[in-house]
Amino acid sequence: MVSGIEWEFPESAESIAKRKSGKEEITEWIVEIKSAMVERTELITKIRSVKEETTETITKIRSGMGEMVKSINKIRSAMAEMTEMISL
Repeated sequence: MVSGIEWEFPESAESIAKRKSGKEEITEWIVEIKSAMVERTELITKIRSVKEETTETITKIRSGMGEMVKSINKIRSAMAEMTEMISL
């Protein structure tokens, strides 16, 4: 054996095929990851939209409840006046 000489062995067709296959597999994974990231972004957008709609609905319900309380107070006041008139 001669020292200082590096032996290069040509790459076999099988190892070339494995390497290409591995690269293709990695590319497929990258595509899947990018697709999943897009889906995630779309879901986040939908969640934010639903959150805004929910907030608007809650605000409307609270407003409606406030109006209902005002109406109940008017009814109570009218009933008190009627009771007062009846007792006279």
